[in-house]
Amino acid sequence: MPLGIAKRVPELGHEKWEAARIHAEDEVLAGIQDAQRKLTAENPDRVVTVGGNCMVSLALFDYLHGKYENVGIVWIYAHPDVSTLNDGYPNAHAMVLGSLLGQGAPQLVSWMRHPVFKPNDVLHVEIQQFHGYQEVCLNKHRCCGFSRCPHGGKRHAGSV
Repeated sequence: MPLGIAKRVPELGHEKWEAARIHAEDEVLAGIQDAQRKLTAENPDRVVTVGGNCMVSLALFDYLHGKYENVGIVWIYAHPDVSTLNDGYPNAHAMVLGSLLGQGAPQLVSWMRHPVFKPNDVLHVEIQQFHGYQEVCLNKHRCCGFSRCPHGGKRHAGSV
């Protein structure tokens, strides 16, 4: 591929993508299971991650949500990661926060062991402008962010 030309969305000609609609789904789900096994075995009080693929966040936040009754998410990232299978981007890392809210890919949500997060459990810190469907999703779920708050900037029950 020539320099400066990035291929944004992989072509969906691969049979595995067409059937599952998530790129490398078996590997993604195996990674979630592996993280869940390790978290269960170690039973840590807190978890810190630096770098890596956003998919690791699914198992970690789900684990912490089961361990603590009143836990929230502060999502500081360039992308909101609320994509769904219908948005035309087959990479699971773009579906993490949406899945934690219960609206992501069913394959990802089904691996969660604890209830999904409520929108008022999430504070999203935007780093760049969203795609239209991402803004629609965050507004639909009434997730607060520094540049927008559907609650008029007032603190609300369960806020982060």
